[in-house]
Amino acid sequence: MSHPTSQSSIRTELPEPEPSPGVDPEVVGRRYRILDLLGRGGAGTVWRAQDGLSGPVALKRLHKTVADLARRPGKGTPSAFATQGMALSLAHEFQTLVSLRHAHVIRVLDYGFDDEGRPYLAMDLLEDARTLVEAGSDAPLTTQVALLVQTLQALAYLHRRGIIHRDLKPGNVLVVRGQVKVLDFGLAVGRDQGRRAQPAGTPGYLAPELFEDQPPSEQTDLFGFGAMACQMFFGRLPHGGQVFATPGFPPALKALLEQLVAPEAHRRPRDAQAAIAALCAATGQPLPAESAATRDSFLQSARFVGRVREREHLMDVLDRALAGQGSAWLIGGESGVGKSRLLEEMRAQALVRGAVVVRGQAVDTGGVPYQEWRAVLRWLPMLTELSDREARILKPLVPDMEALLGRAVPIAPELDAEMAQLRLHQTVEDVFGRLPQPTVVILEDVHQAHSESLQLLARLAARASGLPLLLLASFRDDEAPLLPEWVPGTRTLRLPRLDAEEIALLGESMLGPVGRRPDVLELLRRETEGNPFFLVEVVRALAEDAGGLDQLGDRLGGRALPERVWAGGMRALVQRRLEKVPRGARGLLDVAALLGRELDVAVLQRAAPGVDVEAWLTDCAAAAVLDVVDDRWRFAHDKLRERLLEDLPPESRPALHRRAAEALEAAHPRGHAAALSYHWGQAQDAAREALHARRAGEEALEVGACREALPLLARALASTPGATALEKGRVEALLAEARFQLGDLEAFRGHAEAALAHFGWPMPKTRVAWVLGTLWQALSRLAQSARPDAHVDDSARRREVRRVAGRLLMRLTDAFIYAQEAMPVLWSGLRMLNLCEPAGPSPELARGYTVMAVVAGTVPVRRVADAWVRRAREVAESVGRPVDLAYVLNRNAVCAVYQAHWEDVEAWLQRATSIVDSVGDLRLAEECRALLTVALCYQGQFARGLPLMDWLEASAVRRGAVQTQHWAMHYRAHILLRLGEHARARVALEPALAWTEAHGGATDRIIVDGTLALLCLREGDAAGARAAAEKALVRLSAGKPVAHFVYFGATAVAEVLLTLWARETPGPGLQALSHSARVALKALEDFARVFPFGEPSAWLWRGCEAWLSGRPRKAFRAWQRCITEATKRRMPYEAARARLEWARHLPANAPERAELLRRAVEDFTRLDAREDLACAMAEQGLGTTAEGRAE
Repeated sequence: MSHPTSQSSIRTELPEPEPSPGVDPEVVGRRYRILDLLGRGGAGTVWRAQDGLSGPVALKRLHKTVADLARRPGKGTPSAFATQGMALSLAHEFQTLVSLRHAHVIRVLDYGFDDEGRPYLAMDLLEDARTLVEAGSDAPLTTQVALLVQTLQALAYLHRRGIIHRDLKPGNVLVVRGQVKVLDFGLAVGRDQGRRAQPAGTPGYLAPELFEDQPPSEQTDLFGFGAMACQMFFGRLPHGGQVFATPGFPPALKALLEQLVAPEAHRRPRDAQAAIAALCAATGQPLPAESAATRDSFLQSARFVGRVREREHLMDVLDRALAGQGSAWLIGGESGVGKSRLLEEMRAQALVRGAVVVRGQAVDTGGVPYQEWRAVLRWLPMLTELSDREARILKPLVPDMEALLGRAVPIAPELDAEMAQLRLHQTVEDVFGRLPQPTVVILEDVHQAHSESLQLLARLAARASGLPLLLLASFRDDEAPLLPEWVPGTRTLRLPRLDAEEIALLGESMLGPVGRRPDVLELLRRETEGNPFFLVEVVRALAEDAGGLDQLGDRLGGRALPERVWAGGMRALVQRRLEKVPRGARGLLDVAALLGRELDVAVLQRAAPGVDVEAWLTDCAAAAVLDVVDDRWRFAHDKLRERLLEDLPPESRPALHRRAAEALEAAHPRGHAAALSYHWGQAQDAAREALHARRAGEEALEVGACREALPLLARALASTPGATALEKGRVEALLAEARFQLGDLEAFRGHAEAALAHFGWPMPKTRVAWVLGTLWQALSRLAQSARPDAHVDDSARRREVRRVAGRLLMRLTDAFIYAQEAMPVLWSGLRMLNLCEPAGPSPELARGYTVMAVVAGTVPVRRVADAWVRRAREVAESVGRPVDLAYVLNRNAVCAVYQAHWEDVEAWLQRATSIVDSVGDLRLAEECRALLTVALCYQGQFARGLPLMDWLEASAVRRGAVQTQHWAMHYRAHILLRLGEHARARVALEPALAWTEAHGGATDRIIVDGTLALLCLREGDAAGARAAAEKALVRLSAGKPVAHFVYFGATAVAEVLLTLWARETPGPGLQALSHSARVALKALEDFARVFPFGEPSAWLWRGCEAWLSGRPRKAFRAWQRCITEATKRRMPYEAARARLEWARHLPANAPERAELLRRAVEDFTRLDAREDLACAMAEQGLGTTAEGRAE
């Protein structure tokens, strides 16, 4: 469209100004950057523009706004209703233009309305184009006739689509490399709108009847065509129906031209097809056979019919989404039933209503992680402003992010696979949540999608109800009947085959009235059983036999219908269509079929360097085997591709796959590893298959697609039977990582053991071997610590292997800790340090030291733990990634909690939280806040923990971490209980009870049952308190304490049982209760020996036990010791409780009693421990005043 349109026009709108130099180019529709002026017409201006998603385009923008177009002559500003009605009318027209696909009609790529309300169209940019008159004036007659025939073929197509151009003139019919392109539909109008249209167009090319209030028609366009033909032949326009032919001009051709420009419309040819026939007859040239491309254009131009129920339902869903009540729908049905056609209709309807529509396509083989979402996510920089952090996170899936944003985008901080996936999903969710206009996402063939893509769909589906977001995904329900269960939050709409009435509607839309003839309908029903794809193929076959669609109606009217359209049924019909592809084009078509439904033109050019791929695409499109959707070439239907693949001889497949792989490597040196692995495997090249399978598995892990990584890595392992042990170990290590991230710890251990064995560092197998191995690792640690220089590994390759093994051992240590296997924990942790230390500082070494510091702290070996804490931080500060440093700071804070070093705890956690919030590691962010809350509770700062638990629960709910949600609930309940808010504590605890009983670990159950027991005690339910405490005590006394946060349960159980003992009257139940209380106290004392911060509480309840056992002096000494230890460790709640218990058991006239109570009241007031404050004030003898203050 580089040729300026003519400025002669009966319209007089003011054109828009050219861009000013030095001013940033205007951006239209959030994606089109205005560059150069191409031309101006009466209705609009055409610009060269840069599409942010593809490349150069021609952008036509009308001069008038929608409101201007809606204004009636002599009237004021139109109403909002009238303006909206005009916008919808224009959008419907543009929708038709976007759907046009013909060899001689310009492609309209997109449309919309700019910020000022001016309509615009984006079209192909035609470089080096000439007008029809310029191209044909000095050409031979045969060339002139060919150009005119092409123009008429374009008009025939437009008229068949119900479109009258109304502004045919040389500037709107361009020629590029001998091919006509009809363009500029600024005045195009449908037949049904013709009677409302006002006369418009360019003088000299307008039919006379338009000035007589006659509606535009096919004949008005033929008049404009005839005028152009006269100008091309004679250099001047006709006048009054007369043409000014030069001497020697063919008389028959002159007569036809006079018919075309006749003042009376009825004298002109009845339609464009008749004009083609007359033109060929007048010039002695053969009548061009209706091409498959033209016929297919007619077949595909059939208006969307049928599916009334489904369409109305989805229209209602769309309207709700536009109003901010979005949803997600799976469109299911068999192949060929019309899923894509329905989605295309919904796409058009959404565009009409002002929504943004983006689409993605799944592939059956060789897809990259998030294949379906990549084209969708590429739109996001166009639709909203992305922060630097968001751009970094999305960049792996949008490789050209820097080009789209026009700024540098660094790589996002590396995270573990699970957190990388979660960070990506939440980022996508956040961006979609703030898009400024309604958005429709269409995903096709998601039955071929991998789990990570379906998880992202499910996350967006869960958010859609509160957003102007509609998610539509098609799938073959016969191939994936359980898909709706895999994508929670979606609803399903299934498409059955067409019923008899729908078959009649579709037949009529393709064939005209003959399509409703009973015998035609019976044939279509019998041959297709209501499958729309088959129905189109049957009509195609009938049209070919009849010599064209125009002759089909006459033929069907004149003879009986065949019993069968084609022997062999639908399979043969599909084969018949493929046979229309020129023989020389079939080889490349086979390669294209292997590569997938969507075509990569760059790869095809590499696969066939001697082939004109553009011409090849045209040939295949002419046979209706290929088409274009969203400016991307693809097979017109997957059944065509499937048939090509079925017909490939087995002996030729390896060579074709090799050709595909080599072309893919040449076109895309980086990426496409999964596809390359598949093709090299089919080419029987095991080494290259394994190489690319491993790379693809690594790429999948990098974006958190762990489940997709598994088959790729398994293929890499199976494809290299002759690989070295080191190579096998690397792949086993990747498989172990994937399994660990998926939570499959049994399979993880199997792969980890195999990897370590391949590396030459096998794991122990027997109990004796574990003991001896642990002893040996301890001795090795001492030796390395004594002489570190003597154990340095100088081989770079071995150092890398040591780090890989170290990461495996770190994961194994976590797994053994979770399984509470003490000896394997020590072995794996020490082995990790001994392997990583000789390789030099590394993130794995930093993590290893901090994990083992936590373990050493529970042995407890304090000096070793402290040394490893320092070493972990030193290494992490020097070589670790930000997330590694955050991990080390978090685990070091755990060690600091053991010793009640609260300044270190808070400083390290604040720094770690800042890091993980910036890099997006949500799990570690949750752990940091949970640990800070726990540490605050240990210090009696209960109220500070409540907002942290609100954040923790919200984060866990968002990422679907059910266990973490319940942690937040029971920690919140404990806090509220200490604050004296029993009712709120009950509300917080109730949801956690059933889940913890069914799914919680031993530690979780101790904490929840202990908190329940204390809550029941405070509520006055002694029986409930006793039952819950006894239940927790069974688990509490079963083994050595391994988790510091069991403190909540241990202290609660001791308090409940000792309090109930104090209230119990002498009798048979007293002995059992006192025994349970002493067992609980012993468990708390055992806890304090491992975790020193527990000592104040142990002394507190030891004093209560001593008093109840009749040893008052020992009780007073214990409470004194509690105060001393609590003061030293800055744990004021325990100190205040000890003062209260001491004062309660002193005589009323004891001199120290008042001071003890004063200090207790002071501390409880500061800590906002209301119930304890009420008790202390009651002891002071303040009665009701104390009660009032406690509330």
